[in-house]
Amino acid sequence: MDDLHQEWERCNMLANYLAAYVSCQFARQERAENLISTIINEFLESLIRLAPEHSDFFLRCTQFEKGLQFSARHRVHRKNRAAYLDFLAEINGQDVEEHYLQLLATEIPSSGHFNQLGLMMLRHDFGVHFTVEEEDTHYIHTQILIPTREFVK
Repeated sequence: MDDLHQEWERCNMLANYLAAYVSCQFARQERAENLISTIINEFLESLIRLAPEHSDFFLRCTQFEKGLQFSARHRVHRKNRAAYLDFLAEINGQDVEEHYLQLLATEIPSSGHFNQLGLMMLRHDFGVHFTVEEEDTHYIHTQILIPTREFVK
């Protein structure tokens, strides 16, 4: 994470690299590449903002029939951990449109909070589904699933 904290543009570079690599399998490769890059960049930026310095970060991509899954094993600052876990549980269970509009209308303090609007945009605009699990250690597994239907639009 230190590298991504220090050189913020590397987040975009990593998202673009992953998107170029993974998109080759899709019939509409250019659309898939743009979609994956946008989603992964937003996902990475959120995780980086949440991560304490000097922490490890692992990212894995798996293709399923139902969609493309990115799984991250990462750490979250203690002060944001509960808010992050609660937020992800909320956005999977609530009316997406209503929650999205609430976030658009709410002024969110910039005091170290993660980008809730960015993560909500992934759910609202791209149908991304989030899964999150806590480990006994200080790590969290966050998975995002980009539904297959998003690649054929």
